[in-house]
Amino acid sequence: MSSEVMPATLSCKRPADFQGEAAVLDLGEIRASRFSLSPLRSRRTAPMIRRGDPEAGLSRP
Repeated sequence: MSSEVMPATLSCKRPADFQGEAAVLDLGEIRASRFSLSPLRSRRTAPMIRRGDPEAGLSRP
């Protein structure tokens, strides 16, 4: 997921039981993704967000 959709750190409580399926359809300027995953936690740090979409940046108070 990190290389195809967005940079993220994924983890789950029971890695040995994890099951997942992903599909990505590239339509030129548009990319469609479908995921079916066991319960997991996704974490995106500020550097990951900037790396995934450098133009978006982060708003600062």
